Amino acid sequence: MSAETTIQEFANLVFGDPQVEWWKELKGEVRQGREAGRYLEVTIEEKLRESIPEYRSKSETRTQYFFSKGGKIDGRYKGLGVEEKCAVLSRDKLIDGVLCRGLVWVLGNPQNVEPAELGATGIFVTLGDPLRERELAAAFFGAIGLARRANVVPFFVDGLTGRRWPHGTEDSSHVPDWLVESGLALPSGGAPDADLSALSELGKRDYLPPTEPFFGQQKRWRREHINGVSVADAEWGNEWQMLDVGLMLRAMGHAAVRVRYTGERRLTRGPHGVEGRVGERMRAQFGVALDWGHVE
Repeated sequence: MSAETTIQEFANLVFGDPQVEWWKELKGEVRQGREAGRYLEVTIEEKLRESIPEYRSKSETRTQYFFSKGGKIDGRYKGLGVEEKCAVLSRDKLIDGVLCRGLVWVLGNPQNVEPAELGATGIFVTLGDPLRERELAAAFFGAIGLARRANVVPFFVDGLTGRRWPHGTEDSSHVPDWLVESGLALPSGGAPDADLSALSELGKRDYLPPTEPFFGQQKRWRREHINGVSVADAEWGNEWQMLDVGLMLRAMGHAAVRVRYTGERRLTRGPHGVEGRVGERMRAQFGVALDWGHVE
């Protein structure tokens, strides 16, 4: 069975039976010492307990092996990794959401899934108002469009009504108003083609101080021009989120992107070469170079 077919099959299971409102009145993703209430980790597991009893397996079949212990993806269905999120639509929550861990699952293939069956999806239950920042929305959902090329297809769910987007792997509809405020008119056309020659040239250049803020936050990247195309040179302090940042900058119109790790935590490679495969695929498939610096 192809990954695309399995993603649609998973969507049918999790969104089937609309009377089971697992997305409703949630206080967040996991309780972790917070007040009593409904949390996504529990409600979605209850929804899938009969149809996918192995979804939250306690074995090692969900481990990512991405730097050090590498963590586990939240759930698994056949060859799919599934990441969950329940949050307001803000920059920090989006970047730490359903995209980067799905990309590591597919590009790094930590569990050696057969390539034809390998894919990732995710569930992001939105809390509060739709996203009001046009540039952030264009970059993030542009990155979502790029990730679909690697069979990474997250689903967004309105935490008030249960509406979802997209409805399936074939759904090419525009981002709905409950996700992005009506009237923002996200641009169409997608990212420019990756320019690997420009990316190679960018890799030879010294790092210079960033000059551009990343959606209202401190300066994180700078714009360059190589061989007549726009490229971006960025820095970021989280090794997972670097994948999201790279794709977002590509979606912002840059033909090549380099993202350098600037976090304080010393990185240690995992035992299965996942980091190398992720780096190679991000470069070859998306035109994004990930520089994690000196890694033990």
